[in-house]
Amino acid sequence: MSWNVTIISGKFLGSQGGTTADAIEAIEYFVDLKARHNLNLVALNNSWGGGGYSQALHDSIIHAAKANILFIAAAGNGDSLGNGLNNDSTPNYPSNYDTRQGTSTESAASYDAVIAVAAIDNTGARAQFSNYGAKNVDLGAPGVSILSTLPSDSYGYASGTSMATPHVTGAAALYASTHPGATAQQIKSALLGAVQPTVSLSGVTASGGRLDLSTVIGSTQQLPTGPATPTGTRASAGKAQVNGNTVVSVSGKSGSDATSYRVKRGTSATGPFTVVASGVTTASYGDTVAANGTAYYYVVSAVNSGGESADSAAAGIQPLGPTPSNLTATALSSSQIRLAWTDQSADETGFRVYYWTGSAWAYIGAVSSTSATVSGLSSGWTYYFRVRAYNGTLNTGYSNTASARTY
Repeated sequence: MSWNVTIISGKFLGSQGGTTADAIEAIEYFVDLKARHNLNLVALNNSWGGGGYSQALHDSIIHAAKANILFIAAAGNGDSLGNGLNNDSTPNYPSNYDTRQGTSTESAASYDAVIAVAAIDNTGARAQFSNYGAKNVDLGAPGVSILSTLPSDSYGYASGTSMATPHVTGAAALYASTHPGATAQQIKSALLGAVQPTVSLSGVTASGGRLDLSTVIGSTQQLPTGPATPTGTRASAGKAQVNGNTVVSVSGKSGSDATSYRVKRGTSATGPFTVVASGVTTASYGDTVAANGTAYYYVVSAVNSGGESADSAAAGIQPLGPTPSNLTATALSSSQIRLAWTDQSADETGFRVYYWTGSAWAYIGAVSSTSATVSGLSSGWTYYFRVRAYNGTLNTGYSNTASARTY
């Protein structure tokens, strides 16, 4: 990929594997080489994986990002049966780290330095074993039957996302050689912006394509600049609900230099934040995943061909809830039924009571306590009820349904 290049080995794995602590030491070594010794380190190739999330490793990868070093990682080689996994739902580390998400011990970088790489074969098909992910895997590169060096001074063929990743790392070095002033963020944007659209990668990688430098390595044109950071981010809880949870509307504004936005959610104003939506082209987004009764914080970043902006200031919201539970109904007479339920939160104004008419739920009225007596009913009828909490214009989801038959 890059035929006039210096490769420095950071060996922390052996025949028995290795430790996360040693991986961190290797990364920090390279950061030191660039920061204190001025080596022109462009990218770290990470053809390895294993273990769960590590805040210390996350911190170290952020250090590299801040030193203008890309972290290019194998997306992973699937399950024990050789079937690729979805990294969006089953995180693979280190490829699932995002340097735009800070930790309690390290602030976020202004861009995501991680490039996650899937494997394709010589027909462009995604390898069956290759992990994928529309949000967390960036692009594909050759990773099936790749001629490579082997122990004992020999050559042989190997397959895996570990073979695909060095193609992208080499491409980063080659691009840097033709664009010596490019930042790590600009290099990443150039690589992902020049992918060749590939059917097998469409919808299962962020770029939808495979590595292709043919249109960018010879270019000396000025690289596009990234967009301005969005401002005025707000989060509000609306009336609409999904599965009983209030839809949170997130909005903000940015200049005309943004082509889309990323919305990210966390449970702390300082993060870490998880991307919940990419490619948003409107000034607002409705989050349907947030749970009632939980405080959430949202940030928004802007995206264009020059890269991604820093995250906006965080906006917090706590949707009303949770839903009342344990509703019971007890007949008191031929015309009265007593309702009682459990309050699940302390942020409501009161409760609204409903009964089933046989064709629709009808509103009876509101009470401020966790019980109510419904009067004026017909003798010998079975009635069905449910309740929900409210606060201002907001409602929680409905409780369970309870029934009783009048005398």
